[in-house]
Amino acid sequence: MAKTRSILRQLKTTFQSGELDPLMNLRSDTTAYANGAKKMQNVSLFSQGGFKRRNGTKRYASLPGNARLVGFDFDDNEQYICAFSNNRVDIYYLSNDSLTQTITSCPWTTSILFEMQFTQAGDTMIITHPSMATQVITRTSLTAFSRSNYTFDSDSENVYQPYYKFAGSGVTLSASGTTGSVTITSSADHFSSDYVNVYLKIEDTTLLITGHTNATTVTATILGTLRKN
Repeated sequence: MAKTRSILRQLKTTFQSGELDPLMNLRSDTTAYANGAKKMQNVSLFSQGGFKRRNGTKRYASLPGNARLVGFDFDDNEQYICAFSNNRVDIYYLSNDSLTQTITSCPWTTSILFEMQFTQAGDTMIITHPSMATQVITRTSLTAFSRSNYTFDSDSENVYQPYYKFAGSGVTLSASGTTGSVTITSSADHFSSDYVNVYLKIEDTTLLITGHTNATTVTATILGTLRKN
């Protein structure tokens, strides 16, 4: 009489372990083996052990070009997607799939989109990158956002922000006076028009650059009094 092999069928009620690593194939002694599967594709697991078919994707909008998508969660009911692209951000409200606002003239470019760092809480998102001033995206109402440079603490004589000497070690600066509006002269070409409205330090004194003349000369307003050498 020919021998027959019976097939053992076992009822499986949970898939909490999800898709198992192939190295688990022979670990029938483990709970993970009993609660897992060889392949789970296009499904979403429930924490209770069951699973469902994965949700499909939904088309929201056409973007202007390469973009980086970052979530902005004000609370459980008011959530947004920020699409950062070249010199702009498009903000979409998820509750009705609508474009809430487009902010242009932003300082980031396509080349740094995936290098930028983000943190967000409540109505404020902070964005950093070495090539630009720290940026702030602020939710001012349900359908309105604004962008600004991050504002550091200050008083009448100081702005408490990080400073770094980008010029070479041999480059020096001289001022035409010790208070008020002065002319700053560099010993080598260094300044560009991008320096206008930028703070700099000479010794322990903070100055705000107010105008650009050429690569070696700018005008600035001294906060406090510049110490004479």
